[in-house]
Amino acid sequence: MDTSIKRISTAKSRKSKDWKEKAVTWEKFLELFKTPKVGKETMDEYLALPKDRQDALKDVGGFVGGTLKDGIRKAQNVLSRSLITLDLDNMTESDTEDVYRSIDLLGYRALVYSTRKHQSHKPRLRIVFPLEKECSKEEYEPIARMIGSRIGIDLCDPTTFEASRLMYFPSICKGADYVYKVFDGEEVNAEKVLGLYHDWKNIAEWPKCQSENLLIRREITKQGNPLEKSGLIGAFCNAYDIPSAIEHFLSGIYLPTDRPDRWTYADGSTTGGAVLYDRDTFMYSHHATDPISGILVNAFDLVRLHKFGDLDEKVSANTKEENKPSFKAMCSFVNNDPTARSTLDLERMKAFEMVSTEEGEPEELTKDDLSWMADLKRNEDGRVLPTIRNLETIMQNDFNIKGKIYSDAFTGRNYCGGAVPWDKTGYHEWTDEDDCGLIGYIETAYAVYHKDKCYTSLTNVLRNNRINSVADYLNSLSWDGVERAETLFIDYLGAEDNCYTREVTLKTLLACAIRAYKFGAKYDNMLILTGEQGIGKSTILERLGKDWFADFKARTVGKEAEEAIAGKWIVEMGELAALNKQESEDIKQFLSMKSSYHREAYGRRSIEHKRKCVFFGTSNKDEFLRDETGNRRFYPLPVGVKKHKKNIWRDLTGSEIDQIWAEIAFKVDACLGDYDALQYQVLSEDSSKILAGLHEEFMEQDPIQSMVEKFAATQVPVKWMEMDIAQRITFLEGNMVYDGELMNLPYLSPLNIHCELLKLSPGTLKRQDSNRYIRCIRAIKGMEKVRLRDTNYGFPRAYRKKFEP
Repeated sequence: MDTSIKRISTAKSRKSKDWKEKAVTWEKFLELFKTPKVGKETMDEYLALPKDRQDALKDVGGFVGGTLKDGIRKAQNVLSRSLITLDLDNMTESDTEDVYRSIDLLGYRALVYSTRKHQSHKPRLRIVFPLEKECSKEEYEPIARMIGSRIGIDLCDPTTFEASRLMYFPSICKGADYVYKVFDGEEVNAEKVLGLYHDWKNIAEWPKCQSENLLIRREITKQGNPLEKSGLIGAFCNAYDIPSAIEHFLSGIYLPTDRPDRWTYADGSTTGGAVLYDRDTFMYSHHATDPISGILVNAFDLVRLHKFGDLDEKVSANTKEENKPSFKAMCSFVNNDPTARSTLDLERMKAFEMVSTEEGEPEELTKDDLSWMADLKRNEDGRVLPTIRNLETIMQNDFNIKGKIYSDAFTGRNYCGGAVPWDKTGYHEWTDEDDCGLIGYIETAYAVYHKDKCYTSLTNVLRNNRINSVADYLNSLSWDGVERAETLFIDYLGAEDNCYTREVTLKTLLACAIRAYKFGAKYDNMLILTGEQGIGKSTILERLGKDWFADFKARTVGKEAEEAIAGKWIVEMGELAALNKQESEDIKQFLSMKSSYHREAYGRRSIEHKRKCVFFGTSNKDEFLRDETGNRRFYPLPVGVKKHKKNIWRDLTGSEIDQIWAEIAFKVDACLGDYDALQYQVLSEDSSKILAGLHEEFMEQDPIQSMVEKFAATQVPVKWMEMDIAQRITFLEGNMVYDGELMNLPYLSPLNIHCELLKLSPGTLKRQDSNRYIRCIRAIKGMEKVRLRDTNYGFPRAYRKKFEP
């Protein structure tokens, strides 16, 4: 072929679908540019027009410096190039002469002509270099870029290096200057230019304009984040980024390189020309033969153009993308892809994301957040079936409610753990309103409704999502190693610092932790803080108990009492002295219970409720023990007897309380579940002795106790056992004249107290009276039971003081 002949393609408009191939000599080609077409508008008028109008006016026809398959100007249709064309749109006034000198230095034959916007102070020039022989479209861009770099790569329009790039024929505004300059020299030798590269096929070596990345960035901004698009495009792009789309749908079409952001079009002759942007959401291909060459595409369009792009060959260039056959085919493809289907679910669920709450902004949904929806059973239309399993799966995994529906084994209640679509207030106890809100939300978000199955599923989820709030609290603490627990009441309430105080404090707190870990663990003791009002007895208990504290007001045991302590950890029984004898007996029995059975409100059956709390007593009086036979359960602890070392209102902070419980949790944990090893239910011998004294100190005195004690110390006639009841009463009243020998009262019994001391008839003595008198007798130190005969009473239940030699 005659190398002086150049094959070009021309058309009357940039929108033409039929570009005509022409063979021209260089000289004939130059003739086309000597005389520009002159418009009717001045430069100022032209520049004031909108861009689309400017584009229409400068479109006086144009050319592509090569041949096109089927006369269609598309990247993949370029067959060869015979001209190198550069568009210099980024020049300043001083750049013109530099450009001319650069062309001279290159020594190439060239044509320089100006564009419609050219002004002497704002030059806009085009340069055309003829090739010695035609090059392929793969060779064209690296040749054009290398030549452009010798002139000034940043002066060039970033898109000017595309093989399918058109150049307009010359036109100028009315009265404007026109530049037409021809340079003599050699035609460009493609092989020599390509030889300037180490490897011209490696696109990473190609010179690039600084503005190229900016241009792509602008296009990215224009297109918008595909992950935020609605419908199938957003669904597909959320399901697949560019690499995963290549892996799943375009295997073998693109090949990876040693750089994760660059891929090679397998059918091209260059390498690494497909570049990824924005965390693999976009691809821009520099491969001339790639169907997406020169196009910024997301994953949806990448697959669409490769798989279905040929369907658009006969479609008008003005057809909107969403109306093209390739788009419709791609939509059908996406609808039948399981992974993309899951991201359609994601888009649907994004409509139900929570607004901001006091807890902060919710995290944005990701494609991984709904992977669980693949487990949902659906019908042929993809609708979720209203099965119990599906409903449970939704309640356990839905972004808005996951982890927020749970029950607390300790409190025995159900909770909503945060803001939910129907209630943005945050954490709260689960109510009937939440039942309705949940059912409504699931119906709206998943198009599933079945009231009864929702209730059943909710019950199952609450059971499966069961926590132990107190155990979780204890497990969350980290002890600093400083012991505080056993001196708690010494430090803050001024209790006596002795082994008893330390033991009962520590063992009671251990019992609290043990019952938190093991519901129903045996512990029937009660530490009773006794002291003046206002020193902080109730305050310290309330702070220890945190949200699980209760002030027990019930005076009768039973369902009401059980409900009062339900979900409580530390329960204060205040003012024990106000209990009557029967109430006191009931409380003792209540303390010893490890569990109870009762039916909750709306429940269908009675269930066992294991005891989780530990009882503490408080009293402002000195006498609150009424029956010595049951006092073993009570640990009286006098407070306010010493000056307290720390201030309960200032020093007993939340963090200090946490450290007290951290110490207890540490010690309980150390026993590895063998709670009996802690011996938390028994006291040492020394402490037991102190406890016995305290029981006596705080035992309620019977009104006749002092009378009985005085009666026991009475001196009576030595013939007392021979005297009848009337004679004995006469003596005791001081109405008998007796100056004989005296002796200690021989014995005490319920009968002689009833008849002789209280002057009541023997027939009126009841069992409860007898027991009362026995308690008074036993309250006197040194009394022992004896067997004797009294002429008045036969063989009474007699007691007298032990003989002490």
